[in-house]
Amino acid sequence: MKHKIITIMAAVVWGLCFFAFPAQAKYGGGTGEPNDPYLIYTAEQMNAIGANPGDWDKHFILMADIDLSGYTGTSFNIIGNRDNRFTGTFDGNGHAISNFSYTSTDTDYVGLFGYVRAENAEIKNLGLIEPEVDAGTSNYVGSLVGWLHHGTITNCCVAGGSVAGGNGVGGLVGLNRRTINNCYSTGSVTGNSRVGGLVGDNYGGTITNCYSKGDVSGYSSVGGLVGYNRYGKITHCYSTGSASGGIRVGGLVGWNKGSVWASFWDIETSGQSISAGGTGLPTDEMQTASTFIVWGCEPVWTIDEGNDYPRLVWENVPGEFITVPSDLYGGGAGDPNDPYLIYTAEQLNMIGLFLCNLDKHFKLMADIDLSGYTGTSFNFIGTDYYYNPFSGVFDGNNLKIYNFTYDSNDRRYIGLFGYIRGENAEIKDLGVINPYIEGTFGYVGSLVGINGGNITNCYVEGGSVSGTSNDVGGLVGYNGWNGTITNCYTSADVAGDDYVGGLVGYNNGTITNCYSTGSVSGDYRVGGLVGENGFSGPPGSEPPSSGCTISNCYSTGSVSGKYYVGGLVGVNDEVTVSNSFWDIETSGQTWSDGGTGLPTDEMQIQVTFTDAEWDFVGETANGTDDIWWILEGLDYPRLRWENHIPIADTGPYQVVECACNTNDGTKVTLDGTGSYDLDGDLLTYIWTGPFVESPAQGATLTVALEDGCPGGYVITLVVNDGTEYSEPNDVMITVVDTTPPEFALSVNPTTLWPPSHQMVKITPTWTVSDKCDAMPGVSLVSISINESNTKGNGRTDDDVQIGNDGSLYLRAERSGKGNDRVYTITYQASDDCGNATLRSATVTVPHDQR
Repeated sequence: MKHKIITIMAAVVWGLCFFAFPAQAKYGGGTGEPNDPYLIYTAEQMNAIGANPGDWDKHFILMADIDLSGYTGTSFNIIGNRDNRFTGTFDGNGHAISNFSYTSTDTDYVGLFGYVRAENAEIKNLGLIEPEVDAGTSNYVGSLVGWLHHGTITNCCVAGGSVAGGNGVGGLVGLNRRTINNCYSTGSVTGNSRVGGLVGDNYGGTITNCYSKGDVSGYSSVGGLVGYNRYGKITHCYSTGSASGGIRVGGLVGWNKGSVWASFWDIETSGQSISAGGTGLPTDEMQTASTFIVWGCEPVWTIDEGNDYPRLVWENVPGEFITVPSDLYGGGAGDPNDPYLIYTAEQLNMIGLFLCNLDKHFKLMADIDLSGYTGTSFNFIGTDYYYNPFSGVFDGNNLKIYNFTYDSNDRRYIGLFGYIRGENAEIKDLGVINPYIEGTFGYVGSLVGINGGNITNCYVEGGSVSGTSNDVGGLVGYNGWNGTITNCYTSADVAGDDYVGGLVGYNNGTITNCYSTGSVSGDYRVGGLVGENGFSGPPGSEPPSSGCTISNCYSTGSVSGKYYVGGLVGVNDEVTVSNSFWDIETSGQTWSDGGTGLPTDEMQIQVTFTDAEWDFVGETANGTDDIWWILEGLDYPRLRWENHIPIADTGPYQVVECACNTNDGTKVTLDGTGSYDLDGDLLTYIWTGPFVESPAQGATLTVALEDGCPGGYVITLVVNDGTEYSEPNDVMITVVDTTPPEFALSVNPTTLWPPSHQMVKITPTWTVSDKCDAMPGVSLVSISINESNTKGNGRTDDDVQIGNDGSLYLRAERSGKGNDRVYTITYQASDDCGNATLRSATVTVPHDQR
């Protein structure tokens, strides 16, 4: 009885509410305002939303799980259509709607919500269980939303069920033009064209942290996650369902004209080894945490490694959080006073991979060679101008990045940095050496594809940049209207189609104190410095007062093209080009849409530029910042911060005399005074080589060779200007020995008496030394007699005898009629190089006793 009374009272209360508050009677309470949304408890209340278009700009919240199995065919009132869109919000509040069913053959924009369009429109925290949607051949069909034009879908899912339609059919959304975050779908999807497990047609929309597991089939543009990614962005997503069809079928994406970032599909379960975007992996790798480490910037994903694929945190299933490794970089915290430190190519490549770090501060700590990254393997930094730009600070620390290579036929916005954007975004003090960039689509530069930040004291040396489309520049492809480029230069060769420049393809911002020297070629709007300088902001907007300017710049490279070709600027849309020049000889162009053309000799004298108010070292009339300097008559102006690599010069090859057998050794005087530095920096001289004092410092110095004996010796000089070392320069030292030995000879006895006709032993004694040979040889050359051997009074023969041991014997005999007999004994001292010294000593047989 008590229960019956309560029931009657409740009926009376609901009746009173119905008559007193007719707006709320359709729903379970609330006023539809943001802080007091309409409350939805029942299937009837849910169906009432679609029956009341006047409420489609209101706010709703689901208060219970709902079963819509009572609505079949077309009996459920779809919420929003092309003429009257849903512009409000619907908060599923963690509840689910099961058995949503809709069958029609003549209705486009089919889904629980047919058409959603408003910047603040939102559907969130809602699950659909086993929906069955069959729109026949009609278009833009999804379980949750048929067409999401503007608005956001967050934390929603479709579990099981099926969706079928014509073109633009998806498990969650048929066509997406805005934002889908943290969602998934596991239902099967069937359609004709643009058919995807999550979204059929991603038309400029953004899909982040989503997955799909349902089987997908269609004829064309069929993908496990997205059928057609039409200028859209897919980030941190995956799919595992089978994908089948006729043409343009992919495991993750069927057809792609947008970007797909750090997203994957299972090549085993999908039956597809190819996709228009993403990375295909086997099942075991798809269930491994390390595959998805780049997803760990936010606590969005978990994984039960080895047992399951990644799952969204809000699903509340077993698994560990996917997190970012702590050792991505070489140190630092990413803060202004403690930037992330980059020492290696691997660390540099990680910056672009982890999107959560794109607003951080980085500092290069060593020169880096990127030659190990080819094709599209390098993760350029900042992938999307609106959603994932680089907005932090990269300090090149006056270091260099070598051999950056990127070759793509399906990407735009290509450079070491794809996009930079933000008032405080900055790249500074960085050199890019010998880059090789090729892009089929537009916005291509060695350093930056699109610049909406600040680039200062950066340069590109050598290499080439090419694109078969528009906005191609040696440094930056497109300099946006908030972009500044200051004190930069490039010498890369540039080739493109439209808007092609040595420094910047299209300038919509500010370029100050810059130059380019590389060759430039294209078809339309081609300039030595800038292809086109002009405003291209949103329709109806006015150019900023500080933008679209080129000042204090020059170019010297050759320029060629078909139409609108200028030595400095191809096209200038009535904006400012001031105090800027180009070389009419080296460029091959006598015309430019802005700037002043001059012959080479005038481009290489300071007065040309100081008269145009350029601030040079050594003058104060134009300022004291000392931005420029020039080596007049030999070079064009250079930026003061540029550090030309010094040149080492060891002078001519030398020939020196050997002295290796002396206390001092073989000495060499080294002379590096021919070394020079174009910047005029003070040099430090460092000599290395096979000498005792190595290494030694000094512009000139005398050193002793370690060996120093005859032969060739290479001594190397490297000079340093305080910033960089020169290339090594060698001097060849040839040591020769042309000096004969020092040799002194004596004999004993020197007199033979009496003339007894006897043989007397003669003992020679000598001292010998050589500066080069430690043991010069001594040999007997001759023994001569000043009279005939037969004139002696004894009439004997063999007056000179030499023993087997080299001993000498002379006969004490002389002519009885003549003068003294004199024996002359001659020895030779010889060194290893054949230098010889002859010395003689005499032995006398007197005629008379003295």
